[in-house]
Amino acid sequence: MIPYIAYYFFALLGVIAYFEIKKRYTTNYHYSKRLILARRLLIISDYIIAAYGIYLASELKEDTLFNWSILVSAVIILLFYLKMIWALESLGRR
Repeated sequence: MIPYIAYYFFALLGVIAYFEIKKRYTTNYHYSKRLILARRLLIISDYIIAAYGIYLASELKEDTLFNWSILVSAVIILLFYLKMIWALESLGRR
């Protein structure tokens, strides 16, 4: 149960950090090295969290309602994280 709680906690932190960096990129026209570094670290952490979600989803063995809810939420988070990663990578190309 602890790995799932940690996964949801870090997924939520990643979403909060994404919106914070996106807000700073839209208000700051002169990108600082610190902002670029924060964006790159967030991209790396998003990949790690997405991979960990795939790992947790693959570890589900039994066919119970709890496991299906974990699987569905992991897929939704994965899709949202893929969108976030794409948006963060495109921020650097502007």
